[in-house]
Parts: sequence; C-alpha cells; structure tokens
Amino acid sequence: MKERWFGLSPEGWHNLVIGLIRDRQYEVAMDKLEQMHSDEIPVQPWLYDIFMFQLCEAEEMDEAFKLLQYRYYARRSEILPTVWYYLLDKFSNAFHVYPPLLHSTF
Repeated sequence: MKERWFGLSPEGWHNLVIGLIRDRQYEVAMDKLEQMHSDEIPVQPWLYDIFMFQLCEAEEMDEAFKLLQYRYYARRSEILPTVWYYLLDKFSNAFHVYPPLLHSTF
C-alpha cells in the first residue's frame, strides 16, 4: 500500500484543509496548516482568510488571533483591509482583549 501512496499537491493540501474547516475540525485543520508550513508548501492568502473567518464564527478568538499574528509577522502585506475590519469587528463584539504585543515602560 505504501508503494502506491501518492503525496498531495499544494492544491490538494488546500482542498484538504478547506474540507476540514468545512467539517468544523479546526484542530486537525490547524495541524495540517502547520504541516504545510513545515513542509514548505506555499499557503495561499485566501486559505488564511477563510480559516480566520471560520474561527471567528466558531468564537475561537484566541486561535484566530494567533493565526493573525503569524500572518502579520510573516507577510502582513497579504492581509486585506476587509480582513482587518472583519477581525476588529468580531473581536470588539466579543469584548475580546489581548495583551499588548509590545511592552512599554512609563
């Protein structure tokens, strides 16, 4: 069986993650996304967007914020303004507060 096992193409990985998100298997989808990163498979920006939208809808604000942080530090230019507005709206509606990223001294 292992001799006939074929790997997924980058498009196949995206389809796998989207299917897991659709089935609301967010932890498994996050594991697959991390595996894509470790295998250096390029992840399309739309996959991050959909994942963050679905995490917000499931009220998984901490996970959505972690994904946002990763994107911000990796390629912030790929985050569309509409995504920023959506996340700001969802976080504020949930009264979700995060510690500041930078510590200031007064």
